[in-house]
Amino acid sequence: MKCPHCEKNVSLFSNNMTKWGKVKYCPHCSNPVKPYLSLKMAVILFVPFVIAALLLKPVFTKYGLGESFSSGLATALICILSFRLKKHEA
Repeated sequence: MKCPHCEKNVSLFSNNMTKWGKVKYCPHCSNPVKPYLSLKMAVILFVPFVIAALLLKPVFTKYGLGESFSSGLATALICILSFRLKKHEA
């Protein structure tokens, strides 16, 4: 994710992004940002991840993992990769 203020990369799992509360702060410029799920990016990633989940389903079931494991993994990856930051309006 890129900060909308300073354009530097911010990790989703950084200390500033994992704190409780709606307002988060960029670790580089300390300006307030708000994480959101980009529906545009989620739609773009949907088809490739569904295809990958369908292709990996037999592999996961072969090793004893549930049939829905590949679907859950694909959904989690879509959500994580679709997070973006926007400026926080007071």
